[in-house]
Amino acid sequence: MKYQKNICKLFFSLLLGAVALSVAVCGLVEQAFALPWRLDRQVRAELDKLTDLGRHKILIDLKPTTLTLSGYVSSEKDLKEVLAATSKVVGNQREIVNALQVKNRITNGASEANSVMSNDEWQVAQGLRERIRSLPLTGAYKVDLSFSKSGEVNIAGNVASNRDKELIEKALWSDPKVKSVNSLLQIQLVPDQELTRALVRAFEADNIKLGNVKFEVRDGVAHFSGRVNNHREIDRILATTIMVKGLRDIRSTVHVPEQFGKRQG
Repeated sequence: MKYQKNICKLFFSLLLGAVALSVAVCGLVEQAFALPWRLDRQVRAELDKLTDLGRHKILIDLKPTTLTLSGYVSSEKDLKEVLAATSKVVGNQREIVNALQVKNRITNGASEANSVMSNDEWQVAQGLRERIRSLPLTGAYKVDLSFSKSGEVNIAGNVASNRDKELIEKALWSDPKVKSVNSLLQIQLVPDQELTRALVRAFEADNIKLGNVKFEVRDGVAHFSGRVNNHREIDRILATTIMVKGLRDIRSTVHVPEQFGKRQG
């Protein structure tokens, strides 16, 4: 009888041990699968706190040992903020691989004036560049800018519309250090058919399905019409459209039907 009791105790001990081991293994498996998803969500939540970012599209690709950031941001300042926010969350969990591009880059220029700018003049010019980067421009641009101690600004390059040209020149004049602006900015006009093809390629690259949304380009202006299920869809479409070089303006009458709007609320 005593022998049978010992056998029973041993059996139950082994059974409890097997159950405990199973629970531990399940916990490790769950953690292994849940960690990438949690990390992705945490990084995105931290990036959402960067409310001062310019135009951007940031993609996150998690691998067992790396986290890769790809897409684009509008300035070097934005790039540093994104990398800092990501590093804050990731820590030593993964190596951060930066594949982000800085679009709408304003160059220092190759003019003689730029090559001989003093440190003080360069600092003023850099401030003017940052001022331009913060503008709500309608399309892509590339400009060269220099500043002289006499208060003269020389700026040249291409912008997408007259409105963008006026915004940039007005922003330069708003700086008290600027006494004169020599602007050689040009409107880069692109044929409507070429812009249409560029939009189609951009939507395909960003995996955007237009569905019930239609668009056409007339005189360099992209016109969108139709309906979407929620405001995020049209925001995504317009965010991609903004980055297409050569568009003068974007106009949209896309709407969210009332039933979808209520459902989203």
